[in-house]
Amino acid sequence: MSYEQAPATKLLATHCIFCHRPLLDAASVEAGIGPVCREKVGYNDPVPDAVRKQANKYIHQLVTNREDTEMVKSCITLIGGLGMNRLANTLEKALAEVKIEESSNKLWIEAPYLDGKATPDWRRIPGRIFDRDTKRNVVPSEKRVEVFNLLKKNYPGLMALGPKGLFRL
Repeated sequence: MSYEQAPATKLLATHCIFCHRPLLDAASVEAGIGPVCREKVGYNDPVPDAVRKQANKYIHQLVTNREDTEMVKSCITLIGGLGMNRLANTLEKALAEVKIEESSNKLWIEAPYLDGKATPDWRRIPGRIFDRDTKRNVVPSEKRVEVFNLLKKNYPGLMALGPKGLFRL
């Protein structure tokens, strides 16, 4: 049995919260983030050790309780409140499986491809186009209700990031 499946590691982060690679050293397990990702996401930004230790606790809660949306939002807010805003913003984006942005009276939606199961529903929304460059559906803002109904139907239970923050579909 590998260490990831051992009963004693149930309380530890065994995989990076960002890239999902196994965590192999003590610093990575403590942080819940691998060494390469720590550098990329702002974890290594200069902060006092006490702040970093508190952030580690919040990240650990995120890693072990991803299904609790309110807890996830709370931990991300608390990490930002510690002054680690870059890390908090990156966590928010990384944990969201569906991303919704609004600009120029359009909604830009990035969602997982479900083997074409959602495609017919996307095609029924008037004015919708698929942007091949960004791999996102682009929908007129006035079709917001249709988009959210589609997302709830085809992506139930997934974490989403919209203009007002994280939420569960």
